[in-house]
Amino acid sequence: MQERLRGDFGLALPDIPETDDWLPSDYFDAIVTAIATKRRWSIDANAIELGFYSFSKLLMVRDLEPGNWPDNTLVSHPLLRGLLCEGFTAEPPILPEAARLDEILNPIDLIHVVDADSSQTRVIETVRAGRNLVVQGPPGTGKSQTITNIIAAAVHDGQSVLFVAEKMAALTVVHERLQARVSTTSVSNSIARRQASASLPNG
Repeated sequence: MQERLRGDFGLALPDIPETDDWLPSDYFDAIVTAIATKRRWSIDANAIELGFYSFSKLLMVRDLEPGNWPDNTLVSHPLLRGLLCEGFTAEPPILPEAARLDEILNPIDLIHVVDADSSQTRVIETVRAGRNLVVQGPPGTGKSQTITNIIAAAVHDGQSVLFVAEKMAALTVVHERLQARVSTTSVSNSIARRQASASLPNG
């Protein structure tokens, strides 16, 4: 509710005190003061509303607040400006669509820890070349295999990788593929920490 009112109405609700001696009536009084400038807004101190609210993305919302980034480094990032403002400059593909990959790529230079077809190879090599891209495809088209190969190639090239996924299952699939092929000490530790965090009781 605090985030919604702050974002939509520019209204800062007071925080609920973390002490045991606070009274709801005192908090309602503080809210009345906070909304004093809003016409037709009022507090019904005797009403109760029950509902299901998800806070799983709240930390992400706070991370994306421009005010949390010094010198506007978030809003000035070229990726965000490309997505939200000017768009991206057209670039020729690293590997031409009509090209035969066997004639361009040396197999010894390919870092594939799991099988990859030609379309997946194009994605992997495009990422290795430093390009930004979006990969779309229905389930079963090899996205997790492609991600696995991208991470393995990045590690081979001396880079660090932060792999973020909304669902734990996506992390697990890629982790298991990597675990079978490459050294994944840091990946294993990250998965273990997330599993431990998920098992902690709320509150």
